[in-house]
Amino acid sequence: TARLAYERAPVADLDNPAFLAGTTFELYTIAGDAPGAPTGFTCEIPAGALDCTMEVPGTAPGGANAGARFFVVMTDASPQAYPIPSLMTGTSSDPSTLRLYPGTTPVLTPGATVEFPQQGSGETTNSLVVASGLDNPTVLPVCAREDPFELMVQMDLSGSVTELQRLRYRAAFSTLVEELAGLPIELSLGTFGSTSPVQGRESGPWSLDHPADVDGVLDDIFAFTQNVAGPTQQTNWDLALRRVADRPGAFDALLMLTDGAPNWVSNHARTGGTGGDGSRVTIASIEQAVFSANAVKAEGTRSLVMGIGNALAGDRNRNLAGISGPEPGTDFFQGDWETLT
Repeated sequence: TARLAYERAPVADLDNPAFLAGTTFELYTIAGDAPGAPTGFTCEIPAGALDCTMEVPGTAPGGANAGARFFVVMTDASPQAYPIPSLMTGTSSDPSTLRLYPGTTPVLTPGATVEFPQQGSGETTNSLVVASGLDNPTVLPVCAREDPFELMVQMDLSGSVTELQRLRYRAAFSTLVEELAGLPIELSLGTFGSTSPVQGRESGPWSLDHPADVDGVLDDIFAFTQNVAGPTQQTNWDLALRRVADRPGAFDALLMLTDGAPNWVSNHARTGGTGGDGSRVTIASIEQAVFSANAVKAEGTRSLVMGIGNALAGDRNRNLAGISGPEPGTDFFQGDWETLT
């Protein structure tokens, strides 16, 4: 029985069937560390349900599937969502271990129902539900100043951002704001590290067609990118995204700037963060971020994620896609600090 969720409140909301209907799974043989051949053992989540069950014959001794394990593959998400085929775990600054998602079953036994996913350990610790990403909303054009474009920017202040990188970060973001000055944009600033905001560093909305507000944004970018005193800041995508979803109203778009991968998640009160496996990125820490990104997108806010610095290297885009969408250059972006503009 494969169980799916799209939301968390503040942990995976196991009783919410929204966006689940039509999701399909199939069992594949295991070929090394990857799915092999499809078996034809499939299921589809019906309307109002939370899971679906695949029946596997021949699991008794001597049967064709005795002692077998299988790869579970989400072959299609619901009409409003997309599957997440893989994730990268490891350290926050170097998540280099590829995890084909959602993973494998335990050995099947005759006459038994096996719940999937089952709990792992270390980097394979999971949320006990499979995550899929909600489709990214379309941004509608804004033509009138009385209806400004509402943009939220979440800035990564985790400890992996060095002092030199912060200076480049500050310069690139300030240049971007200066290029947007004069346009009907309401800009709100937020920050995240182990928690969100980091030490109260959030402000706005600022009207970028007002010179005084542009100056205010630039002052806050300078202040917010100063060194963060105290314990090393971790990377909490979950709370950064949940902070946006919990704000009154909704934004037209969220631009999230990050240089790593999430190794912390929100606590149950949403007042701070907690680590799962020390400082390591786990399947659960990514899933929880996906759930919170889905909450943002469910409000009609387009989620744009830019991987910069340490999040620049190739396969790390797999995690960026989970909290935005599957299309590079449209849903998520990767580039060096100066390419922010």
